[in-house]
Amino acid sequence: MPGASPLDAPRPRTPPPAPAATPLQSRTFATWTLTSCMLCVLCARDPTQSGIYYATMGSFAIAFGHFVLESFLYETIGKGLIVPFLISTLSFLWMFLGRNYYLA
Repeated sequence: MPGASPLDAPRPRTPPPAPAATPLQSRTFATWTLTSCMLCVLCARDPTQSGIYYATMGSFAIAFGHFVLESFLYETIGKGLIVPFLISTLSFLWMFLGRNYYLA
């Protein structure tokens, strides 16, 4: 077009920025982290208590499920959070394999 300026060309649309975590989401995550930490400490002090042992093992299973859903279903986290994924997976497997030793 004669007289058209390069500034008139359509600009590619960029996706909107990802929403930041709300204060409620931050507090919920902090509460979950502290609860999981408390379970780990209680289990480390006395791993022969089956209720605490299975609750701790369950918390690692819940964390694993959370990371799988967020990674593959919702696609909200990427490869940067592979460390928590590995920790939850390996911790659950370690506890699963060692349960007969500690709970015998």
